[in-house]
Amino acid sequence: MNGTGVDLWTMERQDGVDDFSGYFVINSTTGVISGTPAQPLPFHSYIVYAENDGGIVQFNISIEILLDTDSDGVADVIDDFDNEPTQTTDTDSDGYGDNLSGVLGDVCPSEWGNSSQDRFGCIDTDGDGWSDEGDDFAEISSQWFDFDNDGYGDNQTEGAEMIDWFIDNPTQWNDTD
Repeated sequence: MNGTGVDLWTMERQDGVDDFSGYFVINSTTGVISGTPAQPLPFHSYIVYAENDGGIVQFNISIEILLDTDSDGVADVIDDFDNEPTQTTDTDSDGYGDNLSGVLGDVCPSEWGNSSQDRFGCIDTDGDGWSDEGDDFAEISSQWFDFDNDGYGDNQTEGAEMIDWFIDNPTQWNDTD
């Protein structure tokens, strides 16, 4: 092939198949291979032809189309969330995705965390669901908020520790008489 421009791009599978409809197409002018396959395609070798007035050049390529269940453009084999299109990676492996604006976005993506109430994926020392940063009682699992800042928690459920019976009065927390 002489010259620098390609007049025509074509492609065929090495076993002779040249119908790739439903998978991808080769642009005969630019040579760009594109498409949005509806299903996986096993690994195949293809011959690509570039042609101009000076002749034809061919080269071999291999293509495999992998399953992408949630259609987010990331193959399931490398997608940490293959059924959630707003998430693809979980760097710290805590179950919350690195895309903060996606479903269950990890606020602390580089640090494993189990918080699930105020922020997803941050450290929760006492395991109550509230991140240590958002938990007024990071070491007491039955308390997490203190509205009046008196040092006693607002959770008044049975079995809770350090209960504030007067949650909006910073001078009182219990009435013993």
